[in-house]
Amino acid sequence: MNAARLHATAPSLNSAVFLARRSTREIILDAAFPGEIRCQHETREAENRAADSLLGRSTHTVHDDTPPQVLSPEDSALWRQAYLEAFIDTSSEHYQRYVASPRQFSDGVHYEGYLWDCLRSPSRITIQRFRHEVIRHPEVLVMADDHSRDRIPGAPLWPYRPYSVARFQSQRLLESLASLPEDIYVFDSSVSWTLVLTHEDDGRRRICCAVGIGT
Repeated sequence: MNAARLHATAPSLNSAVFLARRSTREIILDAAFPGEIRCQHETREAENRAADSLLGRSTHTVHDDTPPQVLSPEDSALWRQAYLEAFIDTSSEHYQRYVASPRQFSDGVHYEGYLWDCLRSPSRITIQRFRHEVIRHPEVLVMADDHSRDRIPGAPLWPYRPYSVARFQSQRLLESLASLPEDIYVFDSSVSWTLVLTHEDDGRRRICCAVGIGT
């Protein structure tokens, strides 16, 4: 890949690190340390309003028009692989059976499982905490599972290229949650933490997870 383009698409990474052809985990570490129950719609809306109130940021008064940047297939593959190496137990039965073995659906080949079912040592957090942590970062990287419309008939699917990673301004991401899949994975170029939204609830609130975030 062209070093200048890599610098443009992943500005926090040193292009020389990419050219060294080391493991993805080593690349990310060098960059980071250089110097199935659906929640009710009304419940989601109430949680979102409460989170906006907690942050003191109403989506009616604060708006970021910066569109997300969908990374190239090559860069998306790099970031997804880094994410898997950092947070996902790819040797687990769930991953091997439901993620690593996609199958044919009417709208193409997709996998059935969820990466968050394979997270290593996740902590449970609230949607309010999710929002609070996201807004601490100027921009974040976001990705989603690759699912078929056959299995998810109502909720939004990932609106970008399959297996792509998108760079969002943090406030824009929070404003865009309603148009994104209910299950998304948020991280940054350090790949030292992740925040995850899921479609499931525990009977009281939506299940959200975090890895690498202090409790």
